[in-house]
Amino acid sequence: MCDNAWVITGLKSTESVYKHRIPVDSLSEAEVVLLLQRLASRHLTPDEVVSSSLREDTPGYTPLLKPTDDRGGKYILRVGTDHCYTATIEGV
Repeated sequence: MCDNAWVITGLKSTESVYKHRIPVDSLSEAEVVLLLQRLASRHLTPDEVVSSSLREDTPGYTPLLKPTDDRGGKYILRVGTDHCYTATIEGV
């Protein structure tokens, strides 16, 4: 088993409102992105969830659930102006 962990953090504005560690071998990067999207979708309206689930080239698409990757092992998913979820890999 690997000693590294995904650290999932939720922020509202600048305040930390959620933190959870998951062994890195429990989720792939794609699964971590899905997890962040699920967490972030809790702060969207049903219409926003639908429009952000469309293909990018579809009329009406919004990138509210599109993650960014800073190439430093950190995925960032920002929803609106207040909520942000991040996933980073850290050693235990």
